[in-house]
Amino acid sequence: MYIFLAKMKDRIIAISLEMFLKNGIQAVSIQTITRNTGVSSKTIYKLFRDKNQLLEKCLAVHYNRLFDQLNVEIASASNALEALLKLNEQVVDLEFRTNPVFYQDLNYYYPLLQDKTGKRYGKKIQEILIGVFNQGKTNGYFRNEIQPEVFFITLNAIYGSITRNRIFEQLRIEVNKLIENTTLTYIRGCCTLFGIKFLDNYLKGK
Repeated sequence: MYIFLAKMKDRIIAISLEMFLKNGIQAVSIQTITRNTGVSSKTIYKLFRDKNQLLEKCLAVHYNRLFDQLNVEIASASNALEALLKLNEQVVDLEFRTNPVFYQDLNYYYPLLQDKTGKRYGKKIQEILIGVFNQGKTNGYFRNEIQPEVFFITLNAIYGSITRNRIFEQLRIEVNKLIENTTLTYIRGCCTLFGIKFLDNYLKGK
Protein backbone atom coordinates (compact mmCIF):
# COMPACT_ATOMS: atom_id res chain seq x y z
CA MET A 1 0.00 0.00 0.00
CA TYR A 2 2.82 2.39 0.94
CA ILE A 3 4.67 1.70 -2.34
CA PHE A 4 1.46 2.29 -4.32
CA LEU A 5 0.85 5.65 -2.61
CA ALA A 6 4.49 6.68 -3.07
CA LYS A 7 4.29 5.93 -6.80
CA MET A 8 0.99 7.80 -7.05
CA LYS A 9 2.51 10.77 -5.24
CA ASP A 10 5.51 10.83 -7.60
CA ARG A 11 3.19 10.65 -10.60
CA ILE A 12 1.07 13.56 -9.34
CA ILE A 13 4.22 15.63 -8.77
CA ALA A 14 5.59 14.83 -12.24
CA ILE A 15 2.37 15.71 -14.05
CA SER A 16 1.75 18.82 -11.93
CA LEU A 17 5.27 20.09 -12.53
CA GLU A 18 4.88 19.68 -16.27
CA MET A 19 1.63 21.67 -16.20
CA PHE A 20 3.06 24.39 -13.93
CA LEU A 21 6.06 24.91 -16.21
CA LYS A 22 3.93 24.95 -19.35
CA ASN A 23 0.94 27.02 -18.19
CA GLY A 24 2.02 28.89 -15.08
CA ILE A 25 1.04 28.07 -11.51
CA GLN A 26 -2.21 29.99 -11.16
CA ALA A 27 -3.64 28.48 -14.33
CA VAL A 28 -3.35 25.00 -12.82
CA SER A 29 -5.89 24.23 -10.09
CA ILE A 30 -6.29 21.07 -8.04
CA GLN A 31 -9.29 20.29 -10.24
CA THR A 32 -7.08 20.57 -13.33
CA ILE A 33 -4.60 18.19 -11.73
CA THR A 34 -7.34 15.67 -10.92
CA ARG A 35 -8.46 15.69 -14.55
CA ASN A 36 -4.95 15.13 -15.86
CA THR A 37 -3.89 12.52 -13.31
CA GLY A 38 -7.17 10.66 -12.88
CA VAL A 39 -6.71 10.99 -9.11
CA SER A 40 -9.53 12.42 -7.02
CA SER A 41 -9.07 15.73 -5.22
CA LYS A 42 -9.77 13.91 -1.96
CA THR A 43 -6.78 11.65 -2.54
CA ILE A 44 -4.57 14.58 -3.58
CA TYR A 45 -5.39 16.38 -0.33
CA LYS A 46 -4.52 13.23 1.58
CA LEU A 47 -1.09 13.16 -0.05
CA PHE A 48 -0.46 16.93 0.02
CA ARG A 49 -1.61 19.41 2.63
CA ASP A 50 -2.46 21.99 -0.04
CA LYS A 51 -1.37 23.29 -3.43
CA ASN A 52 1.51 25.15 -1.78
CA GLN A 53 3.02 21.91 -0.50
CA LEU A 54 2.50 20.22 -3.86
CA LEU A 55 4.26 23.13 -5.58
CA GLU A 56 7.16 22.88 -3.13
CA LYS A 57 7.58 19.19 -3.98
CA CYS A 58 7.44 20.06 -7.69
CA LEU A 59 10.16 22.69 -7.27
CA ALA A 60 12.38 20.15 -5.51
CA VAL A 61 12.03 17.76 -8.45
CA HIS A 62 12.59 20.60 -10.93
CA TYR A 63 15.85 21.79 -9.37
CA ASN A 64 17.19 18.34 -8.55
CA ARG A 65 16.65 17.42 -12.20
CA LEU A 66 18.58 20.54 -13.17
CA PHE A 67 21.45 19.62 -10.84
CA ASP A 68 21.61 16.14 -12.33
CA GLN A 69 21.87 17.63 -15.82
CA LEU A 70 24.55 20.09 -14.71
CA ASN A 71 26.63 17.34 -13.11
CA VAL A 72 26.41 15.23 -16.27
CA GLU A 73 27.61 18.16 -18.39
CA ILE A 74 30.49 18.92 -16.00
CA ALA A 75 31.60 15.27 -15.93
CA SER A 76 31.56 14.99 -19.75
CA ALA A 77 33.43 18.26 -20.40
CA SER A 78 37.12 18.27 -21.30
CA ASN A 79 37.80 21.42 -19.27
CA ALA A 80 36.10 24.06 -17.10
CA LEU A 81 35.31 26.46 -19.95
CA GLU A 82 33.63 23.72 -21.98
CA ALA A 83 31.69 22.74 -18.85
CA LEU A 84 30.50 26.33 -18.43
CA LEU A 85 29.48 26.57 -22.08
CA LYS A 86 27.53 23.33 -21.81
CA LEU A 87 25.88 24.53 -18.60
CA ASN A 88 24.91 27.73 -20.40
CA GLU A 89 23.23 25.69 -23.15
CA GLN A 90 21.40 23.44 -20.69
CA VAL A 91 20.08 26.26 -18.51
CA VAL A 92 18.90 28.37 -21.45
CA ASP A 93 17.22 25.36 -23.09
CA LEU A 94 15.42 24.51 -19.86
CA GLU A 95 14.35 28.09 -19.21
CA PHE A 96 13.04 28.66 -22.73
CA ARG A 97 10.88 25.56 -22.41
CA THR A 98 9.35 27.16 -19.31
CA ASN A 99 6.48 29.63 -19.55
CA PRO A 100 7.71 32.94 -17.99
CA VAL A 101 4.33 33.15 -16.23
CA PHE A 102 5.56 30.27 -14.04
CA TYR A 103 8.22 32.52 -12.48
CA GLN A 104 5.89 35.51 -12.34
CA ASP A 105 3.32 33.45 -10.43
CA LEU A 106 5.97 32.04 -8.13
CA ASN A 107 7.31 35.51 -7.29
CA TYR A 108 3.91 37.20 -6.88
CA TYR A 109 1.68 34.55 -5.32
CA TYR A 110 4.25 32.41 -3.46
CA PRO A 111 6.96 34.85 -2.28
CA LEU A 112 7.78 32.89 0.89
CA LEU A 113 8.18 29.67 -1.07
CA GLN A 114 10.24 31.54 -3.68
CA ASP A 115 12.57 32.83 -0.95
CA LYS A 116 12.84 29.37 0.60
CA THR A 117 13.58 27.79 -2.77
CA GLY A 118 16.08 30.49 -3.69
CA LYS A 119 18.03 30.00 -0.48
CA ARG A 120 17.99 26.22 -0.77
CA TYR A 121 18.86 25.79 -4.45
CA GLY A 122 20.33 29.15 -5.45
CA LYS A 123 23.32 28.63 -3.19
CA LYS A 124 23.89 25.17 -4.63
CA ILE A 125 23.85 26.50 -8.20
CA GLN A 126 26.21 29.28 -7.16
CA GLU A 127 28.63 26.77 -5.63
CA ILE A 128 28.62 24.69 -8.83
CA LEU A 129 29.25 27.64 -11.16
CA ILE A 130 31.86 29.26 -8.94
CA GLY A 131 33.64 25.91 -8.61
CA VAL A 132 33.74 25.55 -12.39
CA PHE A 133 34.89 29.15 -12.82
CA ASN A 134 37.70 28.79 -10.26
CA GLN A 135 38.89 25.62 -11.97
CA GLY A 136 38.90 27.53 -15.24
CA LYS A 137 41.03 30.28 -13.71
CA THR A 138 43.51 27.71 -12.42
CA ASN A 139 43.78 26.17 -15.89
CA GLY A 140 44.24 29.51 -17.63
CA TYR A 141 40.84 29.87 -19.33
CA PHE A 142 39.52 32.79 -17.25
CA ARG A 143 41.18 36.06 -16.29
CA ASN A 144 42.59 36.14 -12.77
CA GLU A 145 41.17 39.57 -11.94
CA ILE A 146 37.55 38.46 -12.42
CA GLN A 147 35.85 37.82 -9.07
CA PRO A 148 33.91 34.51 -9.11
CA GLU A 149 31.00 35.88 -7.07
CA VAL A 150 30.62 38.88 -9.38
CA PHE A 151 30.78 36.54 -12.38
CA PHE A 152 27.96 34.40 -10.98
CA ILE A 153 25.69 37.33 -10.02
CA THR A 154 26.17 39.00 -13.42
CA LEU A 155 25.57 35.82 -15.40
CA ASN A 156 22.48 35.07 -13.32
CA ALA A 157 21.13 38.58 -14.00
CA ILE A 158 21.68 38.12 -17.74
CA TYR A 159 19.86 34.77 -17.65
CA GLY A 160 16.96 36.43 -15.87
CA SER A 161 16.69 39.20 -18.46
CA ILE A 162 16.64 36.65 -21.28
CA THR A 163 14.45 33.88 -19.95
CA ARG A 164 12.32 35.22 -17.11
CA ASN A 165 11.81 38.92 -17.74
CA ARG A 166 12.31 38.43 -21.48
CA ILE A 167 13.10 42.11 -22.00
CA PHE A 168 14.60 41.30 -25.42
CA GLU A 169 11.43 39.62 -26.68
CA GLN A 170 10.26 42.73 -28.53
CA LEU A 171 13.40 42.61 -30.69
CA ARG A 172 12.34 39.24 -32.13
CA ILE A 173 15.88 37.93 -32.25
CA GLU A 174 16.49 34.19 -32.66
CA VAL A 175 17.44 32.48 -29.43
CA ASN A 176 20.90 31.49 -30.67
CA LYS A 177 21.68 35.07 -31.71
CA LEU A 178 20.35 36.39 -28.43
CA ILE A 179 22.60 34.04 -26.44
CA GLU A 180 25.55 34.96 -28.64
CA ASN A 181 24.99 38.65 -27.89
CA THR A 182 24.44 38.27 -24.15
CA THR A 183 25.75 35.32 -22.10
CA LEU A 184 28.42 34.26 -24.58
CA THR A 185 29.64 37.84 -24.99
CA TYR A 186 29.95 38.17 -21.22
CA ILE A 187 31.72 34.81 -20.85
CA ARG A 188 34.11 35.78 -23.66
CA GLY A 189 34.95 39.01 -21.84
CA CYS A 190 35.96 36.99 -18.79
CA CYS A 191 38.27 34.71 -20.80
CA THR A 192 42.00 34.90 -21.36
CA LEU A 193 43.33 34.77 -24.93
CA PHE A 194 43.77 31.04 -24.38
CA GLY A 195 40.14 30.78 -23.28
CA ILE A 196 38.88 32.87 -26.21
CA LYS A 197 40.67 30.58 -28.66
CA PHE A 198 39.00 27.52 -27.12
CA LEU A 199 35.59 29.25 -27.04
CA ASP A 200 35.82 30.18 -30.74
CA ASN A 201 36.79 26.64 -31.71
CA TYR A 202 33.99 25.24 -29.57
CA LEU A 203 31.38 27.45 -31.23
CA LYS A 204 32.68 26.63 -34.70
CA GLY A 205 32.02 22.98 -33.97
CA LYS A 206 28.39 23.60 -32.99
